[in-house]
Amino acid sequence: MNALDLEAWIDAVERERITHSFLVPTALYRLLELQNAQPRNLTSLRTLLYGAAPMSPARLKDLLACFGPIFVQSYAATEAGMIVSLLGKADHRIDSDAAIARLGSTGRVTPGVEVFIADEQDNELPVGQTGEIRIRCRAVVQGYYRNPDQTAAEFKDDCWHSGDLGFVDPDGYLHLVDRFKDMIITGGFNVYAVEVEAALTEHPAVLMSAVVGIPHSEWGEAVHAEVVLREGAVAEEQSLIDLVKNRLGSFKAPKSIALVDSLPVSAVGKVLRREVRAKYWQGHDRAIA
Repeated sequence: MNALDLEAWIDAVERERITHSFLVPTALYRLLELQNAQPRNLTSLRTLLYGAAPMSPARLKDLLACFGPIFVQSYAATEAGMIVSLLGKADHRIDSDAAIARLGSTGRVTPGVEVFIADEQDNELPVGQTGEIRIRCRAVVQGYYRNPDQTAAEFKDDCWHSGDLGFVDPDGYLHLVDRFKDMIITGGFNVYAVEVEAALTEHPAVLMSAVVGIPHSEWGEAVHAEVVLREGAVAEEQSLIDLVKNRLGSFKAPKSIALVDSLPVSAVGKVLRREVRAKYWQGHDRAIA
């Protein structure tokens, strides 16, 4: 399939009795909506691999309830031509708080790959602390074609500086927090868009969201969310803000929310946060506070 057409995907799975497939989280959210509204015979599915963006643990619980334990998450990158970490079917459990928290991870690092977390001074950070994810393995490319400056910036000490922010928990599970460029700095505090989006998705009316920093005269950036509601659902903006406040604290909660019909997505259905952000920074001399 050359385009993300979930109706055609469902038709193909049902008709051909497909057993394995890959979908990004936003496509899985839509699939869940369609399956709940008009169930189809998708029992042939044995493995649904997902990746390319973080998955909301709350929505993953719903997916497991609908489809069963068929999900596998992978974390990978073009620059490291193999799966870096994997959250297998056995890890997709909802029988305890610890298991549910683990759904927010990307799984354990795969054999043959070395992952470590570093600060901006290249110091390796201890377990539980957030920093840049750096990857070393024989599959890491040597650099970017005809781009020596970018190569020098991202490839050092035989490893690739991914630009992803994350941490490793005490059990060895890698958690992807956000991209450096998607981190919002508001009033001197770091806010990760991914965690705010995950909190918003816990609301039963929310289908998906995109959280960005928008210009603010006092704080530099203010947390803002564009939210797509489930079909036929209703939610007050303040109730969504209050949900995030209760989950994450006041400074991480959106200061404003726009309810929209859709969000810009890539060809495979990944939300393009940069496009959401760009329209709020038009007319400014620079795109950071």
